Amino acid sequence: MSEKKRVLMLVYGNAHRDPRVRQSAEELAANGYEVDVFGVALQNASSGLSTVNHVQIYILPLVNSLGMAFKQLWALIRGRVPSWEGHTRSSGMAILLYWLWALRLGLARHYDIVHCHEHQPMPVAWLLARLKRIPWIYDAHEPLPANRTGRGRKASMAIRIEEIFLRRANAVVTVGQRLAKELQERGARDVVVIGSWKRLEQFRLPNAVRQEIREKLNMSQEALAVVYIGVLQPDRRIAPLLEAAADAPDIHIIIGGYGPDEPLVTDMAQKYANIHWLGIVPLDEVARYTVAGDAIYYCLNPEAHIAHYSTPNKLFEALAAAKPMIALRGVGELSDILEEVGAGVWLNRPTKEDVLGAFEQLRDPENRAALQEAAQQGGDRYHWGIAAQRLLDLYGRLLA
Repeated sequence: MSEKKRVLMLVYGNAHRDPRVRQSAEELAANGYEVDVFGVALQNASSGLSTVNHVQIYILPLVNSLGMAFKQLWALIRGRVPSWEGHTRSSGMAILLYWLWALRLGLARHYDIVHCHEHQPMPVAWLLARLKRIPWIYDAHEPLPANRTGRGRKASMAIRIEEIFLRRANAVVTVGQRLAKELQERGARDVVVIGSWKRLEQFRLPNAVRQEIREKLNMSQEALAVVYIGVLQPDRRIAPLLEAAADAPDIHIIIGGYGPDEPLVTDMAQKYANIHWLGIVPLDEVARYTVAGDAIYYCLNPEAHIAHYSTPNKLFEALAAAKPMIALRGVGELSDILEEVGAGVWLNRPTKEDVLGAFEQLRDPENRAALQEAAQQGGDRYHWGIAAQRLLDLYGRLLA
């Protein structure tokens, strides 16, 4: 690239903890782009500026009161991102201030393209692109109408915002084939599937890493372990996993994350020595704990709004690490891919009894080895190298 092109990524979330945002931004930076990411101080993040793997990440302050809004407006006028402690609650005022911050900082810098993650920044992404006469990309992480329909006025407004700006994006990228098809039917242009696939070199780690993590957790090297690192909420069916572990002391559970089910997890971890609670796991540490296990657990409620489209990060972390996945049969694109590669340890229902049945399958050494081999072959087909090339090709087309 003769001169570096500058990319502005917008995400209304904690960019440090979003694997899709981080991976895309770091890939572009590694290929000669200068990348700024404007995130927001959700999930107890603090506002401020940091540099991670040559990506500049601005975490903008979140506003929850009128007094904070006036204080932030003064910082905004000056164009200096303050270092404030984060909050977890969003609001209409917070989104409006995020838009104003993105405009203030975005207009003050030269950019060649805007990459908008999810729907909240769409109006300001479109406006910045129009004012600067540059292309912009909409990155759809989720099926918004399926996820928000019937959930109140704010949800309806979110759907309407996406509907207005979807056709105005120069290109749309998304996580899976099912969602890509729906976005095309709704009028999106130049839709490209860039899955949340993982770098093989980050997940195919030497056995010494597995040994180190197990020693840290006071686990034997021979013990069978199931890993779940992610959002801890009822829709992820964490309770049956923990209940099954309570009845199977030879199976260890390595679990980390954040969310409303955290008290359940910490309580069970105190009662049972085979449940290992990690707390919030930094994104850069997820691979190390993943390879310490023998299988990955992910059981999304089939009644969840996003179930039909589900292609979670956990699936591709499992394949990249050559680990089979304990999952509900017939739920989302996840099931399609696991069936295709043959790396599923299937549950018919999200119950303790079915999870115990999955443990029994993993106890069989031959069956476990066959599942791990299938997962490794799946990782060879679904990995970040393929997704990265699609991303770079798309940027090349839009910036030609």
